[in-house]
Amino acid sequence: MRVVGVALASLIVLGASASVAQDPAREEMRTAIETGMTLASGINGNVAIFRSAVVQYGPLDLRVQSSTAPPRSIRGMRDYFFGAVGQAAGVDALALIKAFESCACDAARRDSAVALLESARSAARAVSALHGAAVIVAWPGGWAVDTLAYDGTGFVMRQPSPVLGLVPWQTHPVAREQAEVWLGHVGTSVDAVSRVVSDMAAHGLASAARDANGDVRVTRAGGMASDATGLIFVASNNTPPSVGAIGRAGDRYVTVTGVAPGVYFYETH
Repeated sequence: MRVVGVALASLIVLGASASVAQDPAREEMRTAIETGMTLASGINGNVAIFRSAVVQYGPLDLRVQSSTAPPRSIRGMRDYFFGAVGQAAGVDALALIKAFESCACDAARRDSAVALLESARSAARAVSALHGAAVIVAWPGGWAVDTLAYDGTGFVMRQPSPVLGLVPWQTHPVAREQAEVWLGHVGTSVDAVSRVVSDMAAHGLASAARDANGDVRVTRAGGMASDATGLIFVASNNTPPSVGAIGRAGDRYVTVTGVAPGVYFYETH
């Protein structure tokens, strides 16, 4: 699957400069990869930092927000991006993925996720309360709420690319006052987000994301891009994803197990 993904992404990223000039999507992917590799270059082989940066919605996880791009193509772009930032970080990204996917530890992952049920439920409530934003994620030394990010020293808006909606693509620094205004519009504040993220990080949770159908996925720390484990809080009248189902970003559900009313442990590859 990842080999296919790399091949698909290569069609987007590679090619003659004349083709790139005629195809804004390819140029956007080039820019996203360059941005990601620049960010990753400071990791210098530190596997722990790399893994914390490539969790879903992390600073080195490629998001493709286009509503028309098919999941297979999105997965290809994300896989290619993951390999590129791994190379720039001096990390054997493929070996990490193989270790994650070959681990015969489904039961242990499920039990540890269930032990975090109440903390995960709290994170799910926090992201569900937002309006106009759908993601809260713990970053190394900071956090992000959708496109607003805090890296521990300052705030930036992460601008999606115009055609594919790629993030990371371009960033623009903003003052704390501007960040507070933006967060106020979506129903929260810097202090409130900081408290939520502090609790998430203390319990080994990486992100909380509300899907378009109202379901909320709370992922555990330790995942990488499409490889993730966590809990899905299924909205009323919805059904959980089935094993083998492909998500919007091209991730495939390999485990879905009920652990509480309306709550399911899941693993994606």
